[in-house]
Amino acid sequence: MNGERRNGKDTYADGDIYDGQFWNDKRHGYGIYYHKTGERYEGSYLNDVRDGEGVFYYVDGNTFKGTWKNGYRVHGRETYANGDVYEGDYFEGKRQGQGTMYYKNGKKDEGEWQNDQFVKKSFFNKLFK
Repeated sequence: MNGERRNGKDTYADGDIYDGQFWNDKRHGYGIYYHKTGERYEGSYLNDVRDGEGVFYYVDGNTFKGTWKNGYRVHGRETYANGDVYEGDYFEGKRQGQGTMYYKNGKKDEGEWQNDQFVKKSFFNKLFK
């Protein structure tokens, strides 16, 4: 459109492939990014980075579905191949802030997370557990 592509497919020198929308020759809008490693992201882009809602499929069987900002996960649900599930906040891609980890064995860690580690139970959990 007007000399600029709006949709298309890019194949990169490292073997990665992007198939989706563009704006000013950058990934922008909805697209699917196929990593040569087998990982895949399906979702929104803004100025060439993940931004908005999307799903990331990891080669180890884990899946993250949620919100991205400036290329990082900020909130969502990560389902692990072993059956565990984390729902909550992230900072720079790591579990950080409020969140809940539901373990396959029935255990649950709910409260504050820092640098991918559970640090303390929420006030509500302290009262009733």
